[in-house]
Amino acid sequence: MAHILLAEDDEALASFLTKSLKRAGHRVTSARDGLEAYDKLLKNRYDLLVTDLAMPGMDGIDLVKKAREQLIDIRVMFITGFSAVAIEANHNELGDTADVLSKPFHLKELTERIEVILSKQASDIEKILEKKIEETEKSKKTDKIKEKSKKNKETRPSSEDKR
Repeated sequence: MAHILLAEDDEALASFLTKSLKRAGHRVTSARDGLEAYDKLLKNRYDLLVTDLAMPGMDGIDLVKKAREQLIDIRVMFITGFSAVAIEANHNELGDTADVLSKPFHLKELTERIEVILSKQASDIEKILEKKIEETEKSKKTDKIKEKSKKNKETRPSSEDKR
């Protein structure tokens, strides 16, 4: 399934979520705070970042902003006991690739929302691939037309040959 980076400073919750997400078939890497998560984001590729909003060192919002500054494009789910006001205030910088799940939450809700996020990602990738294939096919047709035109010019007798 997916490779998930979990940034959560509550050790008990992080351990529970890691085990649960692994049981759901995902590969999970944990980070104890935003700084550790940022370091891991720079070194590895992840399909999803699940991050607490309030953490020591670097909070979840700053973590996502810094990752985006480094051109790391990753889907994000914030898990937080705080209001989503901070996330809404930063919506333009975070974009549509961020989701919010308020604590306390049921594990089933977490896994369902992760599946939705990952399926959106897969759908986006499919659309990009379809567009690339379409562009390639158009380019090939254009090249064939140009080639035919060139051959026609080469095989047509010139005005000097007609005399």
